[in-house]
Amino acid sequence: MVEGCDFFIQNLSNEVELTSKMNKESVEKLEKYQKELKAELVSTKESMEQKLRSAESDKAHIAAREQTMRDQMTELKKDKEEIEKEFRNRLETEKQEAHRLVEEYKSKSHSVEEESKEM
Repeated sequence: MVEGCDFFIQNLSNEVELTSKMNKESVEKLEKYQKELKAELVSTKESMEQKLRSAESDKAHIAAREQTMRDQMTELKKDKEEIEKEFRNRLETEKQEAHRLVEEYKSKSHSVEEESKEM
């Protein structure tokens, strides 16, 4: 009977040892998997942070470019208004000069007519 108990205890001991070994292997595999996931997470996080920095940099460049274009557009509008004002003034001056010449020629024509009637 003692032999049976020793055999039973030995089998239980072997089973416990095997189960313990299998649990240890499972824990090691899970720890390795955890480390791999952690490394992948760190890598993904770094990649996302890099993309975010790049996007923020692009956004800053676009904002600066937009402001430059707005400034240029404002300057172009100002130039356009100045040119239009200059042309309106020039047109008005030429119109007045043309009107003056018409009046002068009318006056000369009238004078010539008067002189021809007197002759």
